[in-house]
Amino acid sequence: MAPRNPQDPGDRRNPWTRPGYITAATFLAALVILAIILVATSGGGTTHTTQTQASNPTTSPAVPTSTSTTAGNPTACTLAAGNQDIPSTSPPSGTSWQQVGSMSTPQAPTTLGPQRTSGVFNTCFAHSPAGALLAAFNLWAEGTAANPSEVFQKLAVGAPKNLGNSDRLDSNGPVQFAAYKYGSYSPSKANVIVVIKGQSGGLEGIGTTMEWTGTDWRYVFPVNGVPPISRLSDLTGYVPWSAF
Repeated sequence: MAPRNPQDPGDRRNPWTRPGYITAATFLAALVILAIILVATSGGGTTHTTQTQASNPTTSPAVPTSTSTTAGNPTACTLAAGNQDIPSTSPPSGTSWQQVGSMSTPQAPTTLGPQRTSGVFNTCFAHSPAGALLAAFNLWAEGTAANPSEVFQKLAVGAPKNLGNSDRLDSNGPVQFAAYKYGSYSPSKANVIVVIKGQSGGLEGIGTTMEWTGTDWRYVFPVNGVPPISRLSDLTGYVPWSAF
């Protein structure tokens, strides 16, 4: 689909609310990637929020007590669950920024993950709040290294098999991580907002739900193909986290 002229007033309408997009299953991946590009690369003006407000967690859940059997499997995820504190006020310690596609993303391979890398795909993150957060960051960075069909088939649960789209997260220009906000957490599911900054300085918060599969964290593909998106005017209420 050819992009609209940015001066066309019709483009001011939020693309997530266009019925034709939402109901067309073959464009699910295009919605996820292109809508992020369109908004993240625009200038940040007013603040527009679409169901991504998250409360700051105040307690840490119990340490997970069971994991899947990994004996005899040299490619199994074996990182210890580790610290169960929720990084709601500052980023997890012990991470470094590594290049994934065109983005720098936080990693801690021996503690939080990824423990395994196959091609452009990073897997095996710790069964902890910090592990889920790093899995979410790496997921979106991989959106600049592979097309949506590959990313979601490899790293998501509930994604349609035929997404029919090859546009990457940075197709319309460079993007980078800027911050995050932690929402709810349980040993089975984590809800975070990952903030991406576009080339013109616009800030977008992407609602990201990660599910523990028994061995690793996976992105929960939205039922309607549309992740919650917030246009932000600044990072008030978010934890700044960037390589720049």
